[in-house]
Amino acid sequence: MSKLRIQSLAFLIAMVLPVFGIFSDSAKAAEVCTGVSGAWFDPTYDGEGFFLLETSTGLAVTFFGYVNSGHRLWLVSEVLPDPIAFDTDFSINMLVGEAGNFQQPSPPSELSVWGSLSLNFTNSNQGFFRLSGIDGDKLSTVVKIAGVKGQVCDVTQCVIDTEGSNRLSFTNDALHGIFDPSLDAEPSSDGTWLSYSTVSPSSLWPEQNPTVINTRLAHSTDGGLNFNFINEINPALDVTLDLAPPKNAGTWVNEVSSIAYDEKADPGKRWKLIWHHYLQIDGNRHFEHGWLGYREAAQADQLKDATEIKLFGAGLYDPINNLADSATHPPVVGAPLIDIRDLNDELSKCSVLSEPGWLSDDDALYLAVGCFQIDPFENQIILLSCAQPCTVTNPLAWRYVNTLLRNNDAQALGFEKFSAPDIFSINGAYYLWVSPVTDSPFADSYNGCRAFQFKSITDGTLHTNTKNQPIPAIILDGIPGTFNGACALHTTAGNKAFYSQLMQSSQDIFQVFRAPTEACFSVISSN
Repeated sequence: MSKLRIQSLAFLIAMVLPVFGIFSDSAKAAEVCTGVSGAWFDPTYDGEGFFLLETSTGLAVTFFGYVNSGHRLWLVSEVLPDPIAFDTDFSINMLVGEAGNFQQPSPPSELSVWGSLSLNFTNSNQGFFRLSGIDGDKLSTVVKIAGVKGQVCDVTQCVIDTEGSNRLSFTNDALHGIFDPSLDAEPSSDGTWLSYSTVSPSSLWPEQNPTVINTRLAHSTDGGLNFNFINEINPALDVTLDLAPPKNAGTWVNEVSSIAYDEKADPGKRWKLIWHHYLQIDGNRHFEHGWLGYREAAQADQLKDATEIKLFGAGLYDPINNLADSATHPPVVGAPLIDIRDLNDELSKCSVLSEPGWLSDDDALYLAVGCFQIDPFENQIILLSCAQPCTVTNPLAWRYVNTLLRNNDAQALGFEKFSAPDIFSINGAYYLWVSPVTDSPFADSYNGCRAFQFKSITDGTLHTNTKNQPIPAIILDGIPGTFNGACALHTTAGNKAFYSQLMQSSQDIFQVFRAPTEACFSVISSN
């Protein structure tokens, strides 16, 4: 269930290419085409051609050919700012200059529109170009005959096919279903632990708060094929507020949990859970009454008995929630141990923290989390770290590493913003899951998942293209035209992605599925 949402897919990856790496039999790999700079021509029209150059501001194209009278024709394009992708139509204006001579060439101010050029790249070496303008209309089936030295396609992408996905369900599922999976395991174990959200009406306020959220725990011993319910870690808490009905209907909910096993921690604190704990009033989320809660225990199934700690707060946090007898009736008293704004000046405008996702390795406990700013509005995915052995509750142990993704990174890929971060590791490489958000099928809808590979998790840098824009390494989309996303993946669960899917025609509208095929992974060559 969630969250502070995010805008939509602007390009499709349709051309499946053989690439070197580690792939399952069924998962598809495709290249993102930004390696298109070079000389192109259609053998049918030998004697004319195109030159493409990718710049920091976009793609520029020149055409060398002839007009119908036999004179030479040289066209230059406007800059195409859109990210180049396979099997996607693009169009740009082509400009022509006035006649000049060797000593006095035609200046750019005298360029005029000749017509347009439509481009569709089959891959980084083939495509279809159509010139339409003063001299007619011509479709060219082009090939690249010379590239630019040192240029490569930015990244090899894995496209996870979700057709035939298996639904994850339990006999005691909540009325409206489950959402937001998170996975982890002990290194020496073949079992996988799953924390997830359940969605159901409030016990006390079913009409005012029809979708309240709890955190539950499940366990698998067969590689993630089946999970058994273990216990409820964070039950919702109904409270009666000192306000006129229906504003007196309050429920403290527990959303977007992330579970982690930290081998470097004290034995009694190796299992960790972090989540967003906030107050819902008359069906509306009030993040000013909220924080990131934290539990730690020796065993995953003991987390429910661990004391909740108010770990992180942000700028919107209302100190009224520090007092046990306050009007909000908080389930945990005292201020959050860490104000995110104190870690770095870059975080001074973080109003709300939500959707935490963490991972432990030998060097640090890493936490990716959404930092939501109000003025100006901005959704950022930030990375924090706590050096091993990490004392989670020590404010001085945490440091701000970097801002991983901003709104403009999402917009460069055709989205509005990113949300729902999680971190996972495969074959020594680290990845960041996020969900893009659009206004389809309704406002603030998740539109699948994208995983970006870290160039360095220590420095908080992601692999980027030649324009320094992060490029997803893994793409997962649920049912087209629906709300879907919030992904998780772990090696002990068969390297198969788990994702959330909204099914609006069902009473249990919130559902979790396991993709039918393994994700594919390869070595990224990029900036």
